[in-house]
Amino acid sequence: MILQKKQAIKLIAVSTVLGLIVLMTIFAPYLAPYDPTAVQMEKRLLAPCAAHLLGTDALGRDVLSRVIYGGRASLLLAIIATCCSMGVGLIIGILAGYCEGAVDTVISGISNIFQGLPSTILMIALVGILGSNNYSIVLALVVTSWVGFSRLVRGEVLKVKHELYIEGMHCLGASHWRIIWKHILPNIRTNLIVMFTTRIGRVVLSVAGLSYLGLGIQPPTSDWGEMISGSARRYFRSAPHLLWAPGICIILLTLSINLLGDFLRDWFDVKQDLVKEL
Repeated sequence: MILQKKQAIKLIAVSTVLGLIVLMTIFAPYLAPYDPTAVQMEKRLLAPCAAHLLGTDALGRDVLSRVIYGGRASLLLAIIATCCSMGVGLIIGILAGYCEGAVDTVISGISNIFQGLPSTILMIALVGILGSNNYSIVLALVVTSWVGFSRLVRGEVLKVKHELYIEGMHCLGASHWRIIWKHILPNIRTNLIVMFTTRIGRVVLSVAGLSYLGLGIQPPTSDWGEMISGSARRYFRSAPHLLWAPGICIILLTLSINLLGDFLRDWFDVKQDLVKEL
C-alpha cells in the first residue's frame, strides 16, 4: 500500500509538471508579458528584475516571454514526428511480423542497416542537406526513429500471430485485414502507448540539439535550444539566467515525459506485476 501511495504521488507530481508545461505553451499568448520577438537594445542583458522576471537577452527581448513561447515549436514538432514515426513503424512492423518469410527478411535487413547508422549524425546530415525547416526536421526525426517502433511491432505481432485464437479466426475464414485490425492491433496497443510516450522525450532533446547546432528551429521563432545556442552561449558568464531558464525547461519536460513513460510501463506490464506478487 505504501508503494502504491508513493507511485500515486510520483504520478501526480510528474503529471502536474508536464501539464503545466503543456498549458504554458498552449496559452502562451495570454501568459507572456511581452512580445518574444520585440527587440529593445536599450534593455539588453538586464538581470532578473520586477519588470523582467527572468531578465533580457542580448537583443533586449524578454527571456520569460521567450521561455513561455519556446516550448510550442519543440512540442509540436516532437508530437508530429513521433506520430509519423509510429505510423511508419507500425505499417512496416506489421508487414514484417504478419507476412514473415522473404518479406520479414528484407525488412529486417533494412532495419538493421538503419539501426547500425549513428542516428544523430544521420539526422544532422539530412537536415543539413535538405535545409533547416520544419519539414526537413520532421523527416530527419522520422528516418532515425521508425526502426524502434517497427522492431517492437514486429516482435509483438510474431507472438500474437501464433496464438490459438488467431489460428481459429483463420479457420473461420476471417480476412487478414480483420485479424490485424480487430485482434492483433488491440494486443500491441499498450506497448505502443508506452513507447510513444518515451519517444517524445527523446525527440524533444533531438529538436533542442538541432536548434543548438543552428540546424533546428530558426530565429526569430522562440525555441529553448535556440535560446541556449544564441545569447546564452556567448554571455553565460555575465548573464547566467540566459542559460538556466531554457535549460531547466528542457530538463523538466524531458524528465517528466520519461518518468511518465516509466510509470505507464510498470502500470501496463502485467507479467512484471505477476512476478512481484509471486
